[in-house]
Amino acid sequence: MRRTIATASCLVALSAILSGCADTTTRPARPTASPTAPATTTATTTAPAQPVARRSTPPTTLTGEDIALRGNGLRAVRFGATPDKTLQTLKTAYGNPTADTGWKPSTDITNGCPGNTLRIISWGNLHLYFTDGPTQYAGPTRHFFAYNLTPTSDTTTPTNLSPGQTLAQLRTTYGKRTTITPTDNGADFTITLPEGNILGTATNPTPTGTITTIEAGQTCEN
Repeated sequence: MRRTIATASCLVALSAILSGCADTTTRPARPTASPTAPATTTATTTAPAQPVARRSTPPTTLTGEDIALRGNGLRAVRFGATPDKTLQTLKTAYGNPTADTGWKPSTDITNGCPGNTLRIISWGNLHLYFTDGPTQYAGPTRHFFAYNLTPTSDTTTPTNLSPGQTLAQLRTTYGKRTTITPTDNGADFTITLPEGNILGTATNPTPTGTITTIEAGQTCEN
C-alpha cells in the first residue's frame, strides 16, 4: 500500500374592514317565534377505539452512489467510525465482504500504519482499513481510518471518478484542485478538497495517463 490515507414563505394576510351607515328607520317588531316541543335525546353507545397498527420502517437500501468516496471517508460513513458501524453500512449496500483479514499485528499485513493491530475488509477492489491506534480521526480505539480503491470497481467519487479513467478527465472534473507529480512508476495525484484530500496513482503524468488507484485517509508508508 503506497499511502492510504426554509426557503421561508411569506404569508400576506389581507384584512377587509367593513363599515356602514346607521339606519334610523323604525322597523316593525318581529313576530314572536312559536314554542317548539322539547327535543328528544337518544342515547348512543360509542365503540371503544381500536388501537392503530404501527407500520414498521422499511430497511434502508444503500447504493454505490451512497458509498461514494470522499476525502473524509465515504458518503455514508466517515473516518473514525467503529468497525461494526462501517461493516454494517457497507453490507447494506454491497452484501457480505469478499475478504477480511481479521485483527492482526500491523506488521503482519503492511508496514507504517498506525496502531498495533490492523484489519482490512474488502468488497471486491474496495479495501477499508481499520486500526486500534490513535489517528487524526479518533483516539486509541478500533476505527475506520483509510480506504483504497484499485481497478475494476464500480465505486466512484461523488463526481464519478474511478480507476481506469484518465488524468485529462481528472483535470476536467477537479481543475486547479488537482496536483499531478511524476514518479518512477508513473504519477501520483492529489485532489485537494475542503473535507480532506483524495490521493491516487496513474500510469504516467500525461493527460492520457490512466488512473490506477484512488485512496484517502491517514498515510501508511511501506
